[in-house]
Amino acid sequence: MPIKWKNISVPDAINLVVGACLFASPWIFDFWSDPATQNAWYMGAIVALVATMELAQFEEWAEWVNLTVGLWVLAAAGVLNFEGQTIAMLVHLLAGSVVTILAAIRLYEARVNSAEHQHPLIRE
Repeated sequence: MPIKWKNISVPDAINLVVGACLFASPWIFDFWSDPATQNAWYMGAIVALVATMELAQFEEWAEWVNLTVGLWVLAAAGVLNFEGQTIAMLVHLLAGSVVTILAAIRLYEARVNSAEHQHPLIRE
């Protein structure tokens, strides 16, 4: 059964690009410390995979995954101690920020849309 793709949303497309860039960042920026490289590969793959699934159909759980992964990518530089890996740290901070902010916006939109459907008297 073929997958029917919905209209492409900008946040999902951005997350797909950010996930792919995070995954490829060890090659692009030439950082090879084990924790930074492995984290970039695993988290980049998860972000890209979730974004690809979201392009087919919006699911709120996927945004919670993105929020969690985004927060982890933000924290990873400190938790995994990317000592002397300034580029790896900046890549993780940028990617984590983008994924976290987009997920938070999408979750907020989902809550607002859900509230509008549950309370018809509040509509304008």
